[in-house]
Amino acid sequence: MFRLLFVVLALCTLAACMTYKVTYTVPKGTDFKKYKTYAFMADDPAMASRPNRAYVTQRIVYYCDQELKKRGWTIDLQNPDVAIRYVTYSQNKVELQYNPPPASVSVGFGGPGYYMGYSQPVGPATITQYQYTEGTLNLEMFDTKTNASLWNAWTSGVLNDPNDIDDVLKGAIKEMFYTLPVKTTKKSW
Repeated sequence: MFRLLFVVLALCTLAACMTYKVTYTVPKGTDFKKYKTYAFMADDPAMASRPNRAYVTQRIVYYCDQELKKRGWTIDLQNPDVAIRYVTYSQNKVELQYNPPPASVSVGFGGPGYYMGYSQPVGPATITQYQYTEGTLNLEMFDTKTNASLWNAWTSGVLNDPNDIDDVLKGAIKEMFYTLPVKTTKKSW
């Protein structure tokens, strides 16, 4: 009983510490030491009609702000060194899962050096349709003087529960900022 409880707790802990596969680009030779201030680019007005857009925007800005402050950067709305653009989108997807029959009957015979057999499923196989929503977050950092892209990171993941969006954004943004080649100067949140 103790072992079963331990395995269940370990799996729950593993699920809670979900990691995100982050893809990113940083142009070769980019010197991040000269950048210390930032501002966020305005959200696309066409996105304002999306459900919960104001909340999602506020959370993205908040978590990005926390990550940049840990790196010693400050927000500057008048003359920032870099501008940060964020883009989110979601897509409904369907996955088909093949479930083999639960049992089969097998017969066989053989001798030294050879064997022959046959197996027949006893029950029917099933195909289950799994519908889910996949969300994508893209963060891009630009030099405000040259408009050159300095850093671009994106990740996608399954959005099982809309109530978990805050945890999903927090984890995804934290993982994305691990790829920014600027060391943290403060403890993480």
